[in-house]
Amino acid sequence: MNLSEIAEKLGCRLEGTPEFEIDGVAGIEQAQAGQITFLANKRYFPLLRSTRASAVLIEDGVTLVREPGLPPLAALRTPNPYLAFAHAIELFYQSPLYEPGVHPTAVIARTARVPEGAHIAYTGVAVRDLTQRHAIRPKNMPPSPTASPCVFAGDTLYCSAKSGFIPGPNGGVFAASTADQVRQTMRNLLDNLEEAGMKFDQVVSTTIYLDDLSESAAFGKVYRKYFDKILPAQTTVQQIQPADRKPDDEGHYPDLEQVSLIAVRGPANH
Repeated sequence: MNLSEIAEKLGCRLEGTPEFEIDGVAGIEQAQAGQITFLANKRYFPLLRSTRASAVLIEDGVTLVREPGLPPLAALRTPNPYLAFAHAIELFYQSPLYEPGVHPTAVIARTARVPEGAHIAYTGVAVRDLTQRHAIRPKNMPPSPTASPCVFAGDTLYCSAKSGFIPGPNGGVFAASTADQVRQTMRNLLDNLEEAGMKFDQVVSTTIYLDDLSESAAFGKVYRKYFDKILPAQTTVQQIQPADRKPDDEGHYPDLEQVSLIAVRGPANH
């Protein structure tokens, strides 16, 4: 793909030879001839002098100065080099095609909803010493065929995502709003932490799954009350299209939010 085609696809203004062929992308320190890189942080501007890349995604107003003997560096001018580079990656590296269907060893929860065309991938954290790994399960939470509620890996506690589900024989999600559901979610997470001898102040990271990202403020207003001083690092995602928020015949509402967490215990918590 030549620079002219790339500039058109990315919506950039090209300064350089339009016919020059590009065959890949890479970071500014790793890039080689025939590759495109990007630069947005002023701290790394001196690397423009020595990069081996053939083109760079860069903002307007930045002067390209090269070391003697190096070939010229084409510029693709864009207001957002980070975003343009992400799109450039997609031009050269296509997502793999996966065989449709459900693997025979998969265990799927009855409440799971997966949009058509979605692909589920696995990521995980492992420990070499299995004596450092053990599961935590509150007494009011029945065993699950799909996951442990929480697992210690050394002093780090990894907790599966919890929703506003009220545990018990007649349990379910009975709250109609995100704000009301998150209160029960945090109660469920606290059950896990207390079973591990920990508390919310030891949580270092959370992943929040919202039915609708527009409700982030309503969620956050309740969520922040559970942390005294320093909020944990946070990732918030919307996995699927918002669900129908009507209750079923038994008064159960769909999950509007879920939270998973990572916490670290100190020496006093052993």
